[in-house]
Amino acid sequence: FPGGRIDLTATGTAKADLNRETLDLTDLFVRAYELDLAGRVTGTSILSSPTFSGTLALAKFSPRALLTALGQSAPVTSDPAVLTSARADLAFAATPDTAELTELNLNLDETTFTGSGSVRHFARPTISFTFSGDTIDVDRYLPPGAESTKGSEPDAETSDEGNAASKQKAAPT
Repeated sequence: FPGGRIDLTATGTAKADLNRETLDLTDLFVRAYELDLAGRVTGTSILSSPTFSGTLALAKFSPRALLTALGQSAPVTSDPAVLTSARADLAFAATPDTAELTELNLNLDETTFTGSGSVRHFARPTISFTFSGDTIDVDRYLPPGAESTKGSEPDAETSDEGNAASKQKAAPT
């Protein structure tokens, strides 16, 4: 931990019924490094074959401030206003051999990302995910003076056509 310690606060209500093998964690709130995480978790078959599901919400925070709190330097970016606002909401489900993010909503500055994903068979994992964002100007996140690569690489269609033409010319007749 940065500084050799972590200041952590956690509150919530836990109800467990070991005969029915159920667990219900409500009104969860965890605060660490000025991050606020709230949520709810339920569990079934918690002793024999645990299955958990729930929702978590990470309140708005500054990624730059978080990096500083973790003893790291924030990256120098072309736009000093980036990495100042982020938040996330997710729904999850987990078993002893799988983990799923069934809904992921992430905001970074002015960009919204949504997605889902899963990891199955932890011993030999199969990982799948879908992830999309609305709009992002990645040049704002580059170091000052970094050249954008926009337009410097041919698009895939042009590149494939060019490669096919080159192969046809090189083929013996």
